[in-house]
Amino acid sequence: MDKISGKLRVVLLLSQNIYSQILSHFKDKFREILQKKGIRKGVFYLIFQRFFISPNSRIKKILRKFLTNKWIEYSTVIEELVEDFSSPLLVTDDINDERARKFLEDLKPDLGVVCGSGIIKDYIFTIPKFGCINYHAGIVPKYRGCEPIFWQLYYKDDVGYTVHKIDKEVDTGEIILKKVIPYKKTNNLWETMVNIKKEMSKDCAKEIVKIILKLKQIGQIESYPQDNQGANFFKHPNSEQKKELEVRFLNYVI
Repeated sequence: MDKISGKLRVVLLLSQNIYSQILSHFKDKFREILQKKGIRKGVFYLIFQRFFISPNSRIKKILRKFLTNKWIEYSTVIEELVEDFSSPLLVTDDINDERARKFLEDLKPDLGVVCGSGIIKDYIFTIPKFGCINYHAGIVPKYRGCEPIFWQLYYKDDVGYTVHKIDKEVDTGEIILKKVIPYKKTNNLWETMVNIKKEMSKDCAKEIVKIILKLKQIGQIESYPQDNQGANFFKHPNSEQKKELEVRFLNYVI
């Protein structure tokens, strides 16, 4: 393949900031409580979704201004970059909706970089010329699916991440990079997981820059197929599994 002349257009497809992740956690907990109590209509859940989770929520915008970093970490780095480089930005509840599709088709990107946006449909991830690559916070194919950092700790395994191409299945695309990340154990599971995720994100950002530069240099993304032998797909851990790992961390037995 030849070098790419001119600018390489890269689009980021990523989930909301830490604020939204925290609210989403409360949303899931709230829904779980409603289900346990047998409240089928879920009126309060819908209100919570509309006024606290939605990107268009006015309450959410107000809370962002008044809550200090002591209570919540909110980074405006994406908004700042967009402003500095005059880049287009789309905030949407659904990356697969028609508005997102048209936005990307008009943008005509060469590459999509996905960071925790959920499952992306093929009519979205095939829009960029070189497709989309995904940052997955677990080593695949062994730790596909949800909360891979938790499961790597749970099974006393190496903790690492994968950068892979996106295909029609979940976390099954060709592997570009796999990397193990060292971490310090503490007696607090959730604090440890947050620290691991921060270190992973920093390291992965540097690696993705290298991938993009190499793409521009050689005109392709080097990758290899996953070996499905030993592959696993994980769901969210249940309360018993969370408590078990919390106890292990408390006793420094990982």
